[in-house]
Amino acid sequence: MKKILIKKTITILIMLAVTSFSLLTGCVFLKDFTPIDRAIARRITTVTLPEASPQNVKLEGEFTEEQLEKFNEVYNLLLKMSIYDIDHEKMMEAIIAGMSSVFDAYTMYVPEEHAQSIRESSSGEYKGIGVTIVTPEDGIGAEVVSVNPTGDAYVKGVKPGDIIIKVEDMELTKSMSLEYIASMVKGEEGTYVNITIWRPSEEKEIQFNIMRMLINTIEVTGKMIEGTDIGHVYISSFSADMLDEFVDIFNDLVLKQGMKKLVLDLRDNPGGDFYAAVSLADAFIEEGVITTLADGTGYEEEYTSDSYAVSIPTVILVNENSASASELFSGAMKHYGLATIVGTQTFGKGVAQSIYDLDDGSQLRVTSYQFLLPDDTCIDGIGITPDVEVLPFEGYEDAYVDSLELEHDAQLQKAIEILESK
Repeated sequence: MKKILIKKTITILIMLAVTSFSLLTGCVFLKDFTPIDRAIARRITTVTLPEASPQNVKLEGEFTEEQLEKFNEVYNLLLKMSIYDIDHEKMMEAIIAGMSSVFDAYTMYVPEEHAQSIRESSSGEYKGIGVTIVTPEDGIGAEVVSVNPTGDAYVKGVKPGDIIIKVEDMELTKSMSLEYIASMVKGEEGTYVNITIWRPSEEKEIQFNIMRMLINTIEVTGKMIEGTDIGHVYISSFSADMLDEFVDIFNDLVLKQGMKKLVLDLRDNPGGDFYAAVSLADAFIEEGVITTLADGTGYEEEYTSDSYAVSIPTVILVNENSASASELFSGAMKHYGLATIVGTQTFGKGVAQSIYDLDDGSQLRVTSYQFLLPDDTCIDGIGITPDVEVLPFEGYEDAYVDSLELEHDAQLQKAIEILESK
């Protein structure tokens, strides 16, 4: 009850403040001006499909006799010839993991010891080393794009651009998703994890022994561009907590600092919560389809905007590391002409996973949907093409957003130029 009263009080105060802002500045909003938190606070309906009764795998007719014979032959050879005793529990875990990995890079089995840390990822804090990772160009391992100053990785000297290639004694492979790698790195607060990174700038491997700590994630930061009425808001990833952070920063920039135009920076944003991206898009889109989830059977679920929306001249910055939920949001904004997209072609992840918690605490993540843009196109393997392509300045191609000064940031400079002309 206390939380509800606080929320209502905040909403009323923001409505009054923003209405005053509209009258004083002459900034035009769609219909009656709606505060960003009201526009963003909508009920999201979870996709539901008819329940299917579980079935045992029928080997007859599914696998050939030769395949079954080969399986038994390999098993018996391992049983008879290996100098090691067979751990049937580990063998079954490996069989399940291998069976899950043949579909795509996102369908995977997650053992119980890693599943809990993945579940933590959707909360506003986690126990880890304090790095944000993306998929490297060759798809192997995890590339560090930012280092949280509150984590031990920052203290030990991990840098943006480092590529994690090994966790403890396990070599990272293409079949390991970012979430799976993150789950290997996370663990109990106060414990240590050994990671090996490849540092391209020095062309060498470096080992770190890093303590896991309680990390408070900050997914949204914002500031005014000096000498302008343009605000620069950076979203590092999408989660439910991110929405509250965005509301607070957006309203502060508008109400206290005089923001009339917005640069929304999604560079190096790997995505995250599907519903958070839909909710943020709903805050800007007055009416229409935001996205459609489609499975392989012809079933589709549309997500549409409601009647509340804010209007502000916007440029969205993207790059090759902008993926998944950030592409959903950017694509919807581009479709309705609500933002100019600036930067480079995005990553191209247009599929969504269903997550099943198994009885033993492990997890199965299955690619079961495509998400379609409002024009029914799927960007999987393609990405979002910017309206204005801008490459980084020479010498800053490998620099990351959080380390770039404005004078070295070609894409942000272009965004400011576009907004100042409006």
